[in-house]
Order: sequence, then C-alpha cells, then structure tokens
Amino acid sequence: PVSEAEIGAWGVVANYPTEFLTSGGAPIPGSGSKLQATTRYGVEANVWIGPTVAPLHLDFVYGHGSDKKELLMGADRDGTWNGAFVEAIWVPPTDLLHWGIFGRYDIIRNQNQPLSTAPSNYNDQNQWTLGARYTIAYSIRDEVALHGEISSDKVKGIGVGGLDQRVDNIMLGVDFTY
Repeated sequence: PVSEAEIGAWGVVANYPTEFLTSGGAPIPGSGSKLQATTRYGVEANVWIGPTVAPLHLDFVYGHGSDKKELLMGADRDGTWNGAFVEAIWVPPTDLLHWGIFGRYDIIRNQNQPLSTAPSNYNDQNQWTLGARYTIAYSIRDEVALHGEISSDKVKGIGVGGLDQRVDNIMLGVDFTY
C-alpha cells in the first residue's frame, strides 16, 4: 500500500549581532558585533499510500530550536522550543484530479522560556487546518485553483489576565501556480 516514502533532515545555525556602532543614535549598517547564535534542526518523513496517480500523502515534521538570551529582549536565559506537524493530502482518483482535500495539525511546545518567571507552557500553540482545492485549469506550465480552508489556533497564556487565546480563520481564494 505504500507507493513511495522519503525521510530527510534539515538544520541551520545562524549568528546575529547584538550590538552596533551608532552615528547620532542611529545604528550604522554593517557595524554589528557580539554575534549570538540561533539554531534550528529537525527531521521530516513523507509517505504516499495507494496508487501513484492519486495517493494519500502524509507528511510528518519535527523541529527543535534555540535562541541565545541576548537575542531576546528582557530574557534571563536561552529560549528553546519543539514543534511538529502532521499533514494529510488526498486527491480523489476520479474527476481528472481536480479536487484536493487536506488537513494539518501543528503544535509548538516551549522547552525553556526565555524568562525564567514565565509559566512553562506560556505561548505553547495548537492549531488545526482543514481545506479543499478545486483546480479550474492546468497545463504543464501553470495551474489555477479555487482554495478554501478553515483553521483554529489556540495559544496558551497570552490573553488578558493570562488566559488562553483562540483565533479562528476562514480563507477563500484563488491559487495561481506558474
């Protein structure tokens, strides 16, 4: 039933300046110093189940990141977090491959808050998205599709009085792919 599978790893280490020379109070471009590191790394797995023409595509991603405290305003320690998502895309094998239905679930968990006094789950996030695309026209060079999706994002502790905040969205649009 598995028609194809892929695994991969990704990562980046970047350094950003935390101090600049100034002229009249304005930073001088290119004069940054005291570089501090930020890192991101993770793994991804893709699995296609079913026929090769219109399979069910599953995508799993996990990532870890860290930022030095000097990069975060007011931080008293380095910040670290973990994130992941799972996404499913299904293209029904009928109707000349016009329809595509998808769903995705994302999570972000803060491992170490940059402020040691912040609750451990502050700014943790859960989001789900459901949607559909209908291709109006396509060729070997381009595609035009109607696209609709609904999503809901819940963020811990960022609301008034430390309450959780939920944001719901509905999006309708046209995708142009060239």
